[in-house]
Amino acid sequence: MAEAIERMSKKNRGSRSPQPARSVDSSRSSGRAATWQRMPWRSAGGWLGLGMIGLAMCLRDWLGSQQMASQLVSLATAQKISLALGGSLQRFIDPSGLKVSYDVPFASTMIISSLFVVTGWLVGGWLLPQNLEGTETSLPLEKSTGDAQPGRYSLWGKKFGQSLSWLLVWQLCWTVGLLTGWESLVGVVEANASMTLSLSLACALWAWWSLGSEQSRGHEQTARATVPPNDAASLVSSAEKSSWRSLLALTLVYSLVFVSMNWALWFNLRIPHGDSAMYEEHLWNILHGKGFRSYLDQGLFLGEHLQVIHLGLLPLYSIWKSHLLLEMCETLALASGALIVFQLCLVSGAGRRAGFWLGLAYLMYFPMQFLDIEIDLKTFRPEAFGIPLLLLTLWQLELWRLGKAPLWRWLICLLITLTVKEDYSLIFGPLGLWLMVIAGWQPSAVIPKEATSSLWQRCQQSFWRMVKTPQGIAGGILLASSVVYLLFAVKVAIPFFRDGEGVHYARYYAEFGSSFTEIAWNMATRPDRVLGRLLNLQTLMFAISLLAPLGFLPLLSPSRLLVGVPLFGLLCLNNIAQDPRHQFHAPLVAILLWASAYGIVSGREWIQRLRERLTAYGDWSIPIRPDENHAGWQPEGLAVWGLACALQTGLWFSLSPLGVTFWDANSNWSWQQLYRPTERAAAFSKIADLIPSSAKVASTDYVHPRYTHHERSYDYSKYPRKVSGYELRVPDDTDYIVIDARGPYSEIQEPSQIPEYAQHPEKWELLPDTTNGYFIVLKRRWESP
Repeated sequence: MAEAIERMSKKNRGSRSPQPARSVDSSRSSGRAATWQRMPWRSAGGWLGLGMIGLAMCLRDWLGSQQMASQLVSLATAQKISLALGGSLQRFIDPSGLKVSYDVPFASTMIISSLFVVTGWLVGGWLLPQNLEGTETSLPLEKSTGDAQPGRYSLWGKKFGQSLSWLLVWQLCWTVGLLTGWESLVGVVEANASMTLSLSLACALWAWWSLGSEQSRGHEQTARATVPPNDAASLVSSAEKSSWRSLLALTLVYSLVFVSMNWALWFNLRIPHGDSAMYEEHLWNILHGKGFRSYLDQGLFLGEHLQVIHLGLLPLYSIWKSHLLLEMCETLALASGALIVFQLCLVSGAGRRAGFWLGLAYLMYFPMQFLDIEIDLKTFRPEAFGIPLLLLTLWQLELWRLGKAPLWRWLICLLITLTVKEDYSLIFGPLGLWLMVIAGWQPSAVIPKEATSSLWQRCQQSFWRMVKTPQGIAGGILLASSVVYLLFAVKVAIPFFRDGEGVHYARYYAEFGSSFTEIAWNMATRPDRVLGRLLNLQTLMFAISLLAPLGFLPLLSPSRLLVGVPLFGLLCLNNIAQDPRHQFHAPLVAILLWASAYGIVSGREWIQRLRERLTAYGDWSIPIRPDENHAGWQPEGLAVWGLACALQTGLWFSLSPLGVTFWDANSNWSWQQLYRPTERAAAFSKIADLIPSSAKVASTDYVHPRYTHHERSYDYSKYPRKVSGYELRVPDDTDYIVIDARGPYSEIQEPSQIPEYAQHPEKWELLPDTTNGYFIVLKRRWESP
């Protein structure tokens, strides 16, 4: 075969045209050169065209569907946009009732798409370095032919168009689902409309950074080569320090923004007492000898959860007795998690730059932000302190595993984290198992790894490493103690403070039983029911909403990610927690960032192995090779990918100023609705000093936080409380009733709608209305002794 190839090569070389025909070949070569020079632009133009078409088609279909349009903007805003683009209203009836859609002309969305794509292409290309050279995306042109490498606009146009072309994949899947009647596929695709757009834009942002970063890396290497070694080391040290300082500055900016938002909600009476301001009441009552409780609870708060972490704020609270202090401390604690993520990246070997980008991705990660301000505007949760504490625990664990920190520091962090909530035992148990498995897998000085062909002998070695090495022993103890602590919490401690009743959150798993024992037994013996709850669209969406904002980076460290799987499974099995916009997923945030910090290191190795395996079956266009140094696939580049995904998903899901919702005037979560001073808040100031602090007050949820410093602050709602004998009435010692007549979810607008006043007007005095109907105040007429 080799000889045949050599003969053909010689024949081809010998068959070249003689000298007189060289002018013809020269003209052909010039034509080919001109064609090749146009090819980069032709390629970029083609991809940009595909991106335009994909975006236009998706915009048309998304605006036409209320379900998909609501993922991007409020329905009122979507309606205005559809009508402005010439859309016509369509009404139809399906099994769920009357539906409304808009038939938006494709030409209109194509114009919008073209403007967006062309503007993004021009601006992105202009921002790239002018002397940008082709990377792996360059055409294989020879310098000797005079052919120019593709310029920055060509390279960026191709990458930008390719990123937006993923929208065509969404369009194809949706069309196939509709044509075949595959409802499950249609449901998955429609539910991920905004997520698909976010990831497409994140791909574009990541590609743009990668193109610019290649040039920056080249300049840095050139600069280091031209300076003495000592000066080069100082340049590196200065750059590393600037990463830390920049992240610290951005952490403070995040804190300032979210503290301002939290405080604005407080002043506007938008923070509920239940599951938010009641924690401030705990601190007030402890300082005033009333016990660790609020009057929402049936007794001490320990009958709800073994959650005492917020008591650590008592020294500060004794100086400034305000709920605003708690809001500020929670935001600062959450923001500090970015600095710990930075440290985790140093331990994992990802580097300071990667730590900066991943720390910033943590700040932009909308499931973390919803622990600061939940979707129902509950702004203070002790669970939020668990994220930085668990990250700190994992950081100290990794340092201990490397021999860089003592064991006691990890144990102290672990014990403090357990004070956040008993739920964290569901993390520490699998973490102990992970330690044991890792200890069994890795060789150690105690039992070195020996080459043997016997699987049984290898398993024996792994087992003895699990039970004899310090890491394996620590993991086993942690696993066993976590199980014991969880059983103690739900079977002994919490029922003890509930007068023998079971944990209140057993009702979240009503499908499996009414008690902890019954629920655990049914889950263990009925795997069909468990799988039925786990294998559905809701579980898939929950997983995507946690992983996609980090660019699925946690999947690159699967062993660490598995630590959070048991808790994730339990959240999917209950009736209320399958949404990252509340507080239940808090421990998972730390696990996902821990896995990401190590995933960005192992990501390049995964891609290299994948390419090596696929190369045997053909030439696969995986943009990385073992001998290349492409910036996008380095730890820093993967961290930037995570940040790009966090930014773009936050565009549609975040309540922060970086989210569309914040600026959407028709949204219930816009700044006009939530943070601008309101007449209702001004009206309350007229009655703020009306009730003496020695009185016992029953009030509705959103005005209740203003009365937690009174002698008693009772909840006025449709929930029966122990202080009322589990009846729908106010306690017998209530002095005042305050109704927030125009507050959120208010069902009482007139005094006649208040049962106590309507049934016993002789016992209650209606105080003069000075608030223009915003608030109703009743004062009890006490009988003279």
